[in-house]
Amino acid sequence: MRQYLLDHGIPDSDIIVENRSENTAQNLEFSSITIKRHWKGSSLPHIVVVTSEFHIPRVQQYATRLGLDANFVPSITIPVFKWPAMFREFTAIIWYHRYTIETIMLMMIVLLICTFVR
Repeated sequence: MRQYLLDHGIPDSDIIVENRSENTAQNLEFSSITIKRHWKGSSLPHIVVVTSEFHIPRVQQYATRLGLDANFVPSITIPVFKWPAMFREFTAIIWYHRYTIETIMLMMIVLLICTFVR
C-alpha cells in the first residue's frame, strides 16, 4: 500500500506504515498508537480505513473502542471468496461476543426450567 500511495503522488512524509500487527485488532491498535505519537494537532486526525466490504462492521467496533475518527472505504472481494469470507466474519463476530451469548443462553435455559418447575 505504501508503494501504491507513493505511485499516486502521496508524499512519503505523509505515509505512516504499521507492520507489526498479525490481525485486524492489532493493526488498528498499533496504528492508533502510531497516529497519536506522530500527530501534532490538538485533536486526533480524521482517518480513512480501507478494508473488505464484509469486514467493515467489526473494524468500526475496533475503531470506536480506540477513539479513532474514521471513515471506511470497502475494497471489493472476488465473488468466489465473498461467501466464505462473510461466513468467517460472522463466526468471528459471534466468537468475540461469545460470553454475552453464553450468558443469554444460560438465562434462557434457567427461565425455561423455571417455567416447568412448580
